[in-house]
Amino acid sequence: GLFRTEFLYIDRPGWLTPEESYAIYHEVGQLVGDRELQVRLTDFGAEKCPEYADIPISRNPSLGLRGIRLLLQHPDILQTQVLALVRLGRERPLCVTLPMLDSLDTLHLAVAEICRHAGASSRAQLPFQVGTMIEVPSAALMVEDLLAEVDGVSVGLNDLTQYLFAADRDDEAVEQYHDPLQPALLRLL
Repeated sequence: GLFRTEFLYIDRPGWLTPEESYAIYHEVGQLVGDRELQVRLTDFGAEKCPEYADIPISRNPSLGLRGIRLLLQHPDILQTQVLALVRLGRERPLCVTLPMLDSLDTLHLAVAEICRHAGASSRAQLPFQVGTMIEVPSAALMVEDLLAEVDGVSVGLNDLTQYLFAADRDDEAVEQYHDPLQPALLRLL
């Protein structure tokens, strides 16, 4: 299972603190038991963004600033999550997953920023594993290179399908093109 953290922010009046974030992550971890908990960093953007966030909505939110790109431009949001996840990672098996990763360059920037917030000099010093989502065709095409630098991947099939076929998953006019059984998508997978 994958814990999608952006939904924690939607029905709140303001930002979570590191302590509040930790308490929620810890509670989810108790439900998982001894198994590894996979927490995806917040994927704000597209349709998922709290009203209080000072994040402009782009003309095409699905292709706009979202996921790890947005977190790199808003380090305060990333820092809150990292501080809570460092604490949790010292207590249990944990994998922190990067949303909407597009390239090795972005991976390197994200890991450096996570390490900075965690007070670690390298990924090896982090108290959790680092994974990534494969939701963007560029990441799917680079998966072997990414696997050399992360501990695992998860496929975000809805986004991968919509980006591959240029068919917005929320647009009824093109829903027939959002087909996860198309040969091009199966070959990419």
